Amino acid sequence: MTTAQASDGFLNIREVTKRTRLAPGTYCVIPFSANTADRGQFLLRLLTAKENTAYSHDNTDPTPATPASVTLALEGSEWKQAKELFVATAGEGATVDAFQIKSMLSKLQGDVIGEDLSLDTCRRLLALHDHDHTGSIDILEFHSLWATLHTWKKSFLKHCEKSGGGLKTTDLRSAMQSTGCAVNSTVLNAVATSYANENGCISFQDFVQTLAKVQTMTEIFKTKTTADAITITLDEWLKSAFVC
Repeated sequence: MTTAQASDGFLNIREVTKRTRLAPGTYCVIPFSANTADRGQFLLRLLTAKENTAYSHDNTDPTPATPASVTLALEGSEWKQAKELFVATAGEGATVDAFQIKSMLSKLQGDVIGEDLSLDTCRRLLALHDHDHTGSIDILEFHSLWATLHTWKKSFLKHCEKSGGGLKTTDLRSAMQSTGCAVNSTVLNAVATSYANENGCISFQDFVQTLAKVQTMTEIFKTKTTADAITITLDEWLKSAFVC
């Protein structure tokens, strides 16, 4: 991408106006500030001599990760330990619920988890992998959960190296895309508003909840969609909200 026009440096004023002449074509206007990581609001107004069309340049629709985009090749010592713990925890029922998942992940931690996950986070993970809605998952579903956490943790650590802790909201889009989940700016802004702290960072717990919620909500949408639209009753809507 080449620069057609640029503002005259960083101007510490409330309003910046620039008049220019451009050849016919398609152009992208990129607002910026001296501090790249700062969040802020702005109003962009375009006045042209001839009628033109302007629109937000963004992904049109969220694209959550599919099972094929999550690496399930975890047959080493980490999965062996997790598998043994699952068998011991599940007992004769051969399934585990959110409380048992929390207990298991607390014991497993290690390089994959690195911290205790809250019960609410475990419930979100359960909802994502509990495809038959029984409130529990079997060993195959737990294997998928374990692999998903491994993928998400790897992406989180990769994108929060420079921040020295949490994930900057400016890196959130890239971090989500690296897990196979792409969302547009509208969704990203909603995530930042809901989960970012006063420093504009998101914790691993909230990163996990975000990805799990986006994917669960999308799966629910797909089960009820007709031509990219759904008709849903109030009862179904409330049930879906609590599942997520």
